[in-house]
Amino acid sequence: MIVGDRLAELLIKNGVDRVFGLPGGQNLPLYEGIRKQKEYIEHILMRDERSAGFAASRSSIQDKSKDHLSRFFLCTLSILKRGPS
Repeated sequence: MIVGDRLAELLIKNGVDRVFGLPGGQNLPLYEGIRKQKEYIEHILMRDERSAGFAASRSSIQDKSKDHLSRFFLCTLSILKRGPS
C-alpha cells in the first residue's frame, strides 16, 4: 500500500465523495489512490487551483448534508503542494 491509497481511504472515511483538482507532480500518488477508489470518490478535473478552490467551496456549501471542511480539504492540499506559479 502506498501513501496515496491510505490518504484516499482516510478521505472516504471522513465523508469526502467529490474531489476537485489538478493531478501532477508530487500529488500523483494521491491521485492513484483516488483512482483505485473511484466507486467512492468522484474526481473533477479543474483548469487551475483557484477554480478548484472555488468549485470545492461552492459544492460543499450547496450540499447541506456534508461537512464542507472535509470536502475542501483535498483542494487545499493540492494548492499547498503546487505552491505559487
